[in-house]
Amino acid sequence: MFIKPKLPSGFRDYLPEDQIERNRMVKKIRETFELFGFVPFETPDVERREVLTGADPDFDKQIFSVSTTEDTEPSQDKLALRFDLTVPLARVISAYPQDIKKPAKLYHFGRVWRGEKSQAGRYREFMQCDADIVGSGKVLSDAEIIALAYQVMAALGIGKFLIQVSNRKVLNGLCEAIGFDKKKASKVFQAMDKINKQGWDEVEKELKLINLNEEQISKIKEFISLRSKTKNGICEKAAEIIGKSTEGKEGLGELQELSKLLEIMKVPVGAWEINPSIVRGLGYYTGMIFETTLTDIPELGSVAGGGRYDNLIERFSTTPVPAVGFSVGLDRLYQAIKEVDSIETVKSVSKVMILNFEASAEEEAVKTLTELREAEISSELYLGNDDTLKGQLSFAVSRDIRIVVIIGKNEMENNTVTVRDLISKQQEEIPREELVDKIKNLL
Repeated sequence: MFIKPKLPSGFRDYLPEDQIERNRMVKKIRETFELFGFVPFETPDVERREVLTGADPDFDKQIFSVSTTEDTEPSQDKLALRFDLTVPLARVISAYPQDIKKPAKLYHFGRVWRGEKSQAGRYREFMQCDADIVGSGKVLSDAEIIALAYQVMAALGIGKFLIQVSNRKVLNGLCEAIGFDKKKASKVFQAMDKINKQGWDEVEKELKLINLNEEQISKIKEFISLRSKTKNGICEKAAEIIGKSTEGKEGLGELQELSKLLEIMKVPVGAWEINPSIVRGLGYYTGMIFETTLTDIPELGSVAGGGRYDNLIERFSTTPVPAVGFSVGLDRLYQAIKEVDSIETVKSVSKVMILNFEASAEEEAVKTLTELREAEISSELYLGNDDTLKGQLSFAVSRDIRIVVIIGKNEMENNTVTVRDLISKQQEEIPREELVDKIKNLL
């Protein structure tokens, strides 16, 4: 029976030339996380559904349910695929209070799933790379996360980017200042969050549907349009709008302290800005929030972002645990990098291929392969059916191999090998015992 090899909608395969580059990105991100002192942990892909939803029957994320052919789980233990890495982190922190000494700096890589409509650069299954500081409520921790986000983006070498920062306390202060029911706050924030993608006219329509009056809408427009050449300047303008709100003033004070710390940490002034229109969609943020966009592809939206979420862990514990973190969306970021042509993909991780066209030299070829691997040189032996030198050279070129080693009858008789650099097109016959040193010099 023939089965069509078709993927379900919203999922994708990564072939070797894509996956090699994605692995390189993961390696860079991991190295940067560890440079800042973050340590790894892992959680299962599957969680109890009530852990993910907070037992909220109105939870609006489209979660992939998990079941077996004979589902015997009790109703409270229904299972689902995780939709982010932050909720599993909160569960782990609460489950192992004695094993994870706080403040803790943790990072977590893993796939997550959301049953939403797929878009360009967005899939139903995607990889996230998260870093979080748990157990510290200091603005210094917020600054550490922003500095880390900057360093990750810089390390990936993806061109110009901008980190846009706001604070939920300032947004809450706006609610208080313009006088609308706090029950409407989430809907107001959701409308404001659409300013960059849909423009003010659409935001205004939604605000009217929420029954805000003209004066309130005018104040919101003024607030999300705030711009200034200096970080303090924008905070001063925001302070005029939010007035006497205690929570709003506290948020502005945190933004000003954050600005001073980022300057000390040498995060370039042009790499980040305070933008009051930044809201972020998830409802658990309580303080600093930020999003990172690529300057050359602003329509792609955020490729990395996060913020402070001091109340989330309390879902699983009676003890308050402050936390701040961010996530890099690897798939979206990779798609963006491909769009701006800032990477050159390769089809192989091997640096050397030993050609295998002479039957009498096969054992010598295997011996040579072993020596190269013992010298920690990534190498492989041609395993195909083409027994011509020309055909095997062509195959090596198609795989983006850098160096080929040729061992034929002539080389066997003279105890030599021929080394060909496929980039420079230079070829040299050398004594057999000099091979390892020669290749190391070429690489």
